[in-house]
Amino acid sequence: MITQSCKDSLDMISVNDFRVVDRIPRIMNVLGVLSEFEVGEQDDEGVTSPDVSKPRRIIVANQLPIRGHRNEETKDWFFELDKESLVLQLKDGFPANSEVWYVGLLKVDVDKKDQDEVARLLFYMFRCVPVFLTADQKNKYYHGFCRFGRGI
Repeated sequence: MITQSCKDSLDMISVNDFRVVDRIPRIMNVLGVLSEFEVGEQDDEGVTSPDVSKPRRIIVANQLPIRGHRNEETKDWFFELDKESLVLQLKDGFPANSEVWYVGLLKVDVDKKDQDEVARLLFYMFRCVPVFLTADQKNKYYHGFCRFGRGI
């Protein structure tokens, strides 16, 4: 049963609220509020807007349901879905025709020069949007936010 507060929140949502998502860049290398930056138009790589007839669910989690490693000889990245990930299993609760996107951190460190390629690869293969943080940012996130109030 949906609570009244949930219904009130859903009533505030408009399809027009999400049109700005098409203009958000895939990777932001600068910290700050999105409205402070000039948001460019769609890139020239032929990226098309997603099918609006399918319901979309976006799952934001600490880590993506992806296992990855880099072949040190060829310098190529290899990724696969982590079938045991609870985040991946969340999609089972959505309607079968839903498009599910995942947003979160990777379990492996990716060099800054490879981040754009890895982000593109993960999005097109798995509908995953990785968030890349420096080691200092990860440390502050984990110890300053995730473990806050747990008697560190």
